[in-house]
Parts: sequence; C-alpha cells; structure tokens
Amino acid sequence: MTQSLIMTMSGIRGVVGNPLTPSISLNVGIALGKWLQNGVVVIGGDTRTSHDTLKGSLLSGLLSQGIHVIDIGRVTTPTLQQAIRYHQASAGVMITASHNPAIWNGIKLMNNEGSFLTHHEYDQFIACYHESETSY
Repeated sequence: MTQSLIMTMSGIRGVVGNPLTPSISLNVGIALGKWLQNGVVVIGGDTRTSHDTLKGSLLSGLLSQGIHVIDIGRVTTPTLQQAIRYHQASAGVMITASHNPAIWNGIKLMNNEGSFLTHHEYDQFIACYHESETSY
C-alpha cells in the first residue's frame, strides 16, 4: 500500500522513500528559496537516520536559489525556533517527524518569527513548490 505525502501548514511528512524522497526535499528547498528570494534559513533536525539525506537535498535546493544557510545540527524544535530569532533569519526548517514512527520523517517550515507558516505564507510557499515540481 502506497502512503500519501502529507502537506500542511505544519509541515510535509511521510514515510521515507515512499512518498517522502530526496527529490521532494530538493523541491521544498527550491520552493522555499524562490518564495524567500534571498536571506538566511536556519536548519536543524532530530536524530532519525534519514535526517542527513533529506537535509542534503534540502540544502541543495536552498543553495541553488542563493539562500544562505546556517546548519545548527541535531536539535529540538524549540531550539531551532530560538535560533531563527537569534540569527534574525528569514525562515527555518526542522527535519523531524515528531511523534511518528521511525520510518517517517518530515520537513517543518517556520517563518522569521520561529512560528509555523501562516495561511498566507503557506499559500505562497505551496505555489512555489508546485512550480518547482515542474521546472526540471
């Protein structure tokens, strides 16, 4: 049975490999970079084994759009939220699936205040995401 990718304002999550793949993570990075247009993004993640793969493709997408990235390593979500504010970053990304089983992972997007994206911000991001899906 194929799992569906879950995409909401609180993040993108799914079973790693199907449906959450490195190409999804790459597209998230590209879309976030296109939406922000410039600035700094702070990235953190939990200890799941899929963290490095998802982070690598996400970084590639962000860097391809000229975004400066600060990688703070394996941290809790509140630590990332504080780091966004501390660095006065444009946004933040937490690679975690919170309470979901170990085969899952997720990409939580946060705004410059260290909060999840608002409805308006999410709508802008998701439009860029759908554009990046078809751009290559």
